[in-house]
Amino acid sequence: MKKKGLRICGYLLLTVIALVYIYPVFAVLMNSFKTSSEIRTSGLSLPESFYIGNYITAWTKGNFGRSFLNSIAVTGGSLLAIYFLNIITAYPFARMKFAGKGPLFVVLLSGIMFPIQMAIIPLFKMITRLHLVNNPLGLILVYTAFSLPMGVMLITNFIRGLPLEIEEAASMDGCGIFRMMFQIVRPLIKPVMSTLIIINAINIWNDLLLPIIVLTTKDSKTMPAGLMYFSGQYNTQWEYVMAAVMIISLPMIIFYLLMQKDIVNGLASGAVKS
Repeated sequence: MKKKGLRICGYLLLTVIALVYIYPVFAVLMNSFKTSSEIRTSGLSLPESFYIGNYITAWTKGNFGRSFLNSIAVTGGSLLAIYFLNIITAYPFARMKFAGKGPLFVVLLSGIMFPIQMAIIPLFKMITRLHLVNNPLGLILVYTAFSLPMGVMLITNFIRGLPLEIEEAASMDGCGIFRMMFQIVRPLIKPVMSTLIIINAINIWNDLLLPIIVLTTKDSKTMPAGLMYFSGQYNTQWEYVMAAVMIISLPMIIFYLLMQKDIVNGLASGAVKS
């Protein structure tokens, strides 16, 4: 009976926590179907009628057709670079011996302590000097660089937990260093790589700060930057903001639901690797 009572309390606690996280999403969804007057009357009630005009206006006014392609380009390009550079950088730290390996690893990991917001001014100056303003490549380079400290740490520790005999056998068969990384090691680190890619995909897709600083023209902006079109100095069109937030969030919600199994597997696998 005691175990059953604890189990029921655990389920109730998890239900409460789930509701706390789900309610804000539900509130945004409901308000996205309201008119401006309904939102001013009550932001917590259900809509009187599900008005889809907010979504049409948000899509056209926010230029989301072009912004969607820009977000795909920035996110896809960043993930591709993150995938290959993290493997190439992490493998030498995990398996090779070279001068200054320890200090260099510490310097690399120190990047975890510095949020991207601290480097906005020097980053913008660097991107300007490279003539990458209003160019997705500027964002791709920044996102890739800031992903390396955490990614290298996770992948290095994961590789160190893999049996070394597999790589020794491949080396005896004449396997080179790049074939070793991408044909032998890469399939073995799929769980942690999946988690890393999914987390970075969500963070890059939802980022607002860098796109509004680096991408200044309307046709170069990503989807989150399109939210700026609905806020003025004296007025914010909340009905369009709510609809835009749902439009922006929907691709990542679908992506997360499809990939959640890989996230759980990656976290579980990482928990038992040393």
